[in-house]
Amino acid sequence: MSAAPGRDLKLAIVGATGTVGARLVELIDERRFPYAELKLFASADSAPQRIEVGGNELPVDAFTSAADLAGFDVAFLALPEHSAAEIIKAVSAASSGPLLIDLSPAARSISRAPLVAPGLTPRGEIARLAAGGIFALPHPVAYVLATLLKALDARAEFVAATAILGASYGGRERLAGLITQSANLMNAQLSVGEGEIQLAFNVFVDPREAQTAAELGSQAASLLGYKPSMALLVAQAPTLHGTALALSARIDCYLARRKLREAPGVLLVEDEGPQFRGVVDAVGEDAILVRVLERPPGVALWCLFDSARLAVLPALWVAENLRPGSGSTLA
Repeated sequence: MSAAPGRDLKLAIVGATGTVGARLVELIDERRFPYAELKLFASADSAPQRIEVGGNELPVDAFTSAADLAGFDVAFLALPEHSAAEIIKAVSAASSGPLLIDLSPAARSISRAPLVAPGLTPRGEIARLAAGGIFALPHPVAYVLATLLKALDARAEFVAATAILGASYGGRERLAGLITQSANLMNAQLSVGEGEIQLAFNVFVDPREAQTAAELGSQAASLLGYKPSMALLVAQAPTLHGTALALSARIDCYLARRKLREAPGVLLVEDEGPQFRGVVDAVGEDAILVRVLERPPGVALWCLFDSARLAVLPALWVAENLRPGSGSTLA
């Protein structure tokens, strides 16, 4: 992908009506991201629709094939992994096409796409890495873990972490399942089939937890450039959006607060009031909200973040750093 000097980018979003795609559209609108063209695509079942962006209603067209992306500089893939993989393979096989920014796990699993994120990847590297034609983005939990570990600079210390994911982690199907089960349970009508997990009013460890934890740890290591000494547990809670991360390390409490106060992308919560105590308080926030609690011989961190928002922030950050003659406004 190469944009003419001084020209804004032509952008396409595939999956614009999904949970992640809709957040990306909202963020582009909120930040008034300048573009020469913005095209919205969704599956045939979701289109046609119209979405308001910048005071204008843009149509959402049915996505038929990778050929629909011809003529665009950048295409954001806000799709399930299998759908994104098909587009990646088709664009890679073609002689030309847009630069792909993949918000699914596909690019991480089927290509050697660089894993990038603000505050962890030097901005100057983005233009060089764009020559590969595709960027992979980390899972929000991996992004937060790497951001905090880099800020704490506790490379030699063992870290224990527990990530508590909301239902949005599983996409719209998991969200719908939680809402339906919650309503049925409140009406004494809940029936959970054999082999099915109760989502409503339940905190549980998914059967694939070990695989998920290993993948998140691997992504954090890739972003950091080293493998941290860390034990990570991944649990799921009956919340719609937002994620909590509890992290413990043997580091001086005063030092931890000072380093986190200076860290980009982190909002240190230093008062003892009721603000930012649960995941609902983080929804809509760009920053990682962190409260540092002294627990001798170290500290415990209570971290809250909007996982859907942190999934799309790195995508827009990449695009901002691809714009000719402009710097990113993100961390």
